[in-house]
Amino acid sequence: MKEKLRPTDQLLHAELDEINDYFSHLGGSGQYAGFYNWHVPALLLLIITGTDPSDENFYETEDSLVISPRMWRETDGLPKKLATKLKGVNFPPQEINSFIATTTKKIADFSEIRELFGWAKFLCCIESKLT
Repeated sequence: MKEKLRPTDQLLHAELDEINDYFSHLGGSGQYAGFYNWHVPALLLLIITGTDPSDENFYETEDSLVISPRMWRETDGLPKKLATKLKGVNFPPQEINSFIATTTKKIADFSEIRELFGWAKFLCCIESKLT
């Protein structure tokens, strides 16, 4: 029997699908140079753990450096739209941890080694946000 998703789980999956749709639209034309598939869950993880790309000092923060700067500048405002949509939503730590575990497994199972290394490096960079 399939486990019933909580509202925040459903929201996580819906937003992940929406971000994936953006980058796969028109055969991947939304992808910037240097795009990796792990950038999609990384963006979502940054936003749900408090990154605010609309903050006037955002580009002076470490968060602006853990994904390609092109994610913030060349995606038609996608990160800001996502942050606005998720503002005030509280994601329980167990859901965030489950999201990380599921994503890590998918990347390890289906991606090239560069994707996995990029994802692992990203997780190390944001470790303080996850505790």
